[in-house]
Amino acid sequence: LGKLFEELERTKKELFEEGYFDSENKLPIPKLPQNIGIVTSGTGAAVKDIINTAKLRYENINIYVYPAKVQGIGSEEEIIKGIKILDNMDIIDLIIAGRGGGSVEDLWSFNKKKVALAYFNTKTPIVSAVGHEIDHLLTDLTADLRASTPTHAAELVVPRKDLLIEKLEERRKNLNTNLLSNLKEKKK
Repeated sequence: LGKLFEELERTKKELFEEGYFDSENKLPIPKLPQNIGIVTSGTGAAVKDIINTAKLRYENINIYVYPAKVQGIGSEEEIIKGIKILDNMDIIDLIIAGRGGGSVEDLWSFNKKKVALAYFNTKTPIVSAVGHEIDHLLTDLTADLRASTPTHAAELVVPRKDLLIEKLEERRKNLNTNLLSNLKEKKK
C-alpha cells in the first residue's frame, strides 16, 4: 500500500498544479435535474440507495443506470466507459458516479488518474459518490461535487418535491398580494 499512496500523492500534486481541482473548473449542478445518470455496480446497495432516495424526494425524476464493475481488474475501464456513455447522452442533466464503502483496495479504482480525469472531462456535471463519510478519493477532487455517500449524492442533487411545491405556493400568494396591492393603488 505504501507505493500506492506515494503514487497517489504524486498524482494529486500533479493534478493540483495543473488546475484540475480549481473551483472555476467545476460545472454548476442543476437545481432540478430531470434525468440523472448513475455509474455504479448494478447489484450493489449504492444504486438502490441513490434510486430510492431520489425517487422519495422527487418521484418524477428519470434515472439511467450504467452498471459498471467498481473494483478489481477492469473496473477503471468500465467506470470510464459508463461516464463517457452517459456524458454523451444529451438527455442526461447530471451524472452520479461511485460506489458504497469498502477497503482502501476496494475503492482504489477511484484514485486512479485516468478515472479522475474522466470525471473532470465531462461536459455534464458529475458528482463523486464513493464510500462513506471518511473516504476521500482523487475523483472527489476532480468531480464537480463530492458527496460523502451515494445516498448523500441523491440528497444533494434531487430537491424535495413537497418543498418545491411549498415555495411555489408561497410565491404565488406573494404575487397575488402584490398584484392586488398594485391594483388598489391604481384605483386611488
